Amino acid sequence: MSARFEFSHKTLSKKPRYRRKKEYVEGEEFAESVRITNVGDRPFPPVDMHIRISASFATRQESGWEFTLKSGSIEPGKSFDSHTERTVLASGFALFEFKCNPFGQGAEFQDERGQAIELSPTAFDSFHATSTLELATLAGLYFAAIGTILAAVGVILTALLR
Repeated sequence: MSARFEFSHKTLSKKPRYRRKKEYVEGEEFAESVRITNVGDRPFPPVDMHIRISASFATRQESGWEFTLKSGSIEPGKSFDSHTERTVLASGFALFEFKCNPFGQGAEFQDERGQAIELSPTAFDSFHATSTLELATLAGLYFAAIGTILAAVGVILTALLR
């Protein structure tokens, strides 16, 4: 009996405004989605199963998301979908960890590529978050570069027009 585990996450931050690619920003929200699809021929899970997905930050802070799958709640070929939004607790890297209790019991999880998910202390996904101070510093550097270019153009025009 097995189930496919699909996990995705994305930032909900609109920062930085001066770039298309939005970043995970400390203190802003991010979204997570999970889809568990029963790829076996019997209802999944065989027993009540508690699942926890945690995001561990470099500051040793942790943010967890938990839900319970009732025994036999996912029929063969059907899926369970769940979604949540959480806050980025710190800048730096955040690591996602998957915990399941009970693990085993004749059930196995696969990732979206069909690879078996082993219960281990290693992260299965990650993201990098920046602080608002880093974004402000970067914006300041952009303004300084633009100012320097404008000053150089002014010096060149002054020299040419003399």
